[in-house]
Amino acid sequence: MRVLTKGRKAAILVGIVVFIIGSSTGVSFALWSVGASTNAVVAAGTVGITANGVASASLAGLTNAQVGPGATATTSVTVTNSGTLPLTYTTSMANTLTPSTAVIGANIDYVVWVSVAASNCTTAAAVGATSWAGNLGAAAAVLGTNRPLAAAASEVLCVRTTVKAAAPSLGGQTVATVLTFSGSSI
Repeated sequence: MRVLTKGRKAAILVGIVVFIIGSSTGVSFALWSVGASTNAVVAAGTVGITANGVASASLAGLTNAQVGPGATATTSVTVTNSGTLPLTYTTSMANTLTPSTAVIGANIDYVVWVSVAASNCTTAAAVGATSWAGNLGAAAAVLGTNRPLAAAASEVLCVRTTVKAAAPSLGGQTVATVLTFSGSSI
């Protein structure tokens, strides 16, 4: 028979204490492990949107001091993603009128459509397949929700306003059509 020395007794006692503490605290060790890895790309960039190269601009092509019944004006707006990330954008259209929204706005219709080139935005041009139409007397209209636009890419929108043929005299009154573009990264 072997005699347990003080050193062996202490080693056995320490082993028992470590086992009890490890078991009671929920700590356990294994000789195996499971792992997984993922490849992820994180990109930083900017989102920016401009119309005709600036953040805010007037649509000079729609300005006409001699607007009468049946008059039509057409112009283009080039929407550009000036950022480094792709985005989706939404366009809304509203108006500011003097002196009367009800009289002026109700007598002016608009149509906005996507075109391949600004030179196609003429009074005689046919309205494109992707288009939105309405009346300036209505509340702000949302046009073209979530249209995708790649980084540094552009899209041309044609904007046409037409005074109804049966409109009353609008002499001395003005209308300002406001297109607002808002974008967010994809």
